[in-house]
Amino acid sequence: MTLSGYTDYPFNAEEFGRGPDTPRQQAPIRAIEVLTWDRNKYVDVRVEGLEGTFEIKYGYCYKEHGRCGDVPTFSFDELETLPRCLPGEEAEAPAI
Repeated sequence: MTLSGYTDYPFNAEEFGRGPDTPRQQAPIRAIEVLTWDRNKYVDVRVEGLEGTFEIKYGYCYKEHGRCGDVPTFSFDELETLPRCLPGEEAEAPAI
């Protein structure tokens, strides 16, 4: 199960070690596939036009094409349908 959506999160080499965006400048809106949710703040996403996966905060994943605050994000019920981690990775134990 994955969720299709959009993000305007900047993917840059400063933060991720790879990516085309310039730090502290507005990034383009890109199509994404949300792959996992850690049941806290982070999701793993596949980003259209970029290789590999990226870990970002779920609040930057939108159900519609648009920017933060202008379009809805995914609900917890929708995120709950996702696995906690990518195949082959071990989920972290929840904090107490």
